[in-house]
Amino acid sequence: MGPVTRSRVNKDAQPSSSKVTLDEESSELSEVDTYPGSADDAATPGAQSKSGEESIQSLLSRALGGVRELERENTNLHKKVKALEAKLDRLTGADDVPLALPRGKRSAATAAKLKSEVFRLSKQVQRLEKANEKYRKRIHQLSLKELKTEAEDLLDTAEFEVGDSAYKMRKLLRKFHDLMLANSLDENEECMICMEPLQPGKARSLPCQHTFCNSCVRQLVPEPDDHDSIRCPTCRSVCLREEAEPVEFTASEQWDALLDVAKQWAKMDVRREEDTTEEEDAEEFIDDEQDETSTTVSGPAPANPLESSPEPQPEADQRQDTAPLTPPRLRKRRIVSTSSPEPEPEPEPEPANAGTASEPAEPASANAAGHEEEQGNSMSQTPSTPPPSIQRTPSYAESPRNDKRRRLEELAEARSQRRRR
Repeated sequence: MGPVTRSRVNKDAQPSSSKVTLDEESSELSEVDTYPGSADDAATPGAQSKSGEESIQSLLSRALGGVRELERENTNLHKKVKALEAKLDRLTGADDVPLALPRGKRSAATAAKLKSEVFRLSKQVQRLEKANEKYRKRIHQLSLKELKTEAEDLLDTAEFEVGDSAYKMRKLLRKFHDLMLANSLDENEECMICMEPLQPGKARSLPCQHTFCNSCVRQLVPEPDDHDSIRCPTCRSVCLREEAEPVEFTASEQWDALLDVAKQWAKMDVRREEDTTEEEDAEEFIDDEQDETSTTVSGPAPANPLESSPEPQPEADQRQDTAPLTPPRLRKRRIVSTSSPEPEPEPEPEPANAGTASEPAEPASANAAGHEEEQGNSMSQTPSTPPPSIQRTPSYAESPRNDKRRRLEELAEARSQRRRR
């Protein structure tokens, strides 16, 4: 590297400036453009310097104005950017709120899992809404059905209360009686002549309880002495042809018809009492204000509601003599008739062997005989109740439920035995 030398500085030389150079060049160009023909006429140095300063000032003022305009635009743009950023932050904060998930590797839920869970729950909600609508319709149908049933029950009750209940009850009893006496067909029962299965409405039963089809009954040869009589092919008993009754029911149909009659009877029975003994227990058969004779005398039985029909009524004295009394009523009245207002000492029981009895037993027997005479006198003053041996068997309607069932079984067994003969 060569030695460094110091250059000579010209004292008259002015500091270089790019701005001055540009201003001078621009002023020269402007002068050339303005005065193209005066290039040869050079201006004085003072005029040139003055025009150069004016051009520089105009350029500086223009540059400053442009800078201020840019600064204002930049400020406005900054404000708009800040407003947009704030709005964007608000929107993103409202839509994408982070879920407070438990920390941990196993419990961390991704966005895909959350979306699948939301989709599954939405499907489940739709399915439950459909099921709820279905159940609501079913509940509405059941409520309408229940209201209809209640309305029918009310109509049935009103029908029985308004009409003549005694007549209808008697009619039901007659229908029940006819159904019990009607002949019925067993399951898969066949005609004993043609061996064809018997059908309800196409078979006839003879008085001997043997059943045949209608065609076989019509073909039976009449008796030579009486053309209206026929002979049963099974038991050889003779009966009239017109006595052959048609069979309309099977055993199950007959039982269903009996149940229908029982249901109609239950609708008419407003009191809903199982037996008449409860009502009899509630009655007061002993009146302390009257004498013993008045308590044992039984007045005329109250009129039975079934006897309110236009059918002929029995005589009053005959009804009193032949009217049966239920066992509880007889038992109560027998106790009342044997009781006395003043208690007497009971006699000692007699020994089983009368021949070997001792002498002290004689006064006891005498006292017992006197007591029996007193009871006989008291019973002679009041009408006595019939002994149990001459009581009439209660009818089917008056029998308790167990006796009714037993009678039905006995009747069915007797019918089956007659058919086997």
